[in-house]
Amino acid sequence: MPVLYKTYQNQNSNSKSYGLFYGRIVTTGTMTYQELCKHMSEHNSVYGEDVCLGVANKLQSCILEQLLEGKKVQFGDLGTFYLAVKSSGAESVDEFSVSTNIKGVY
Repeated sequence: MPVLYKTYQNQNSNSKSYGLFYGRIVTTGTMTYQELCKHMSEHNSVYGEDVCLGVANKLQSCILEQLLEGKKVQFGDLGTFYLAVKSSGAESVDEFSVSTNIKGVY
């Protein structure tokens, strides 16, 4: 199945790439976690939806555990999971505060 994309033009006049065209992936819908487990069970598997859901839940839990221990988790061709933060700048190291400057963990 092909990956769908559309082009768009950068309209930000303050950007160095103003007016240039870029590609953007087009999604055709969202599959929920539960739907994915059901889909997995339908691929000629001897395991039912409940077993697939149990394995997926355990996998999710283990990935999160490893991320919180500061590790990256490589997940085959899907990619590598890792934590990142969004933060605002501080004038100096001494002025940097987790409660003030860290805006989110992703």
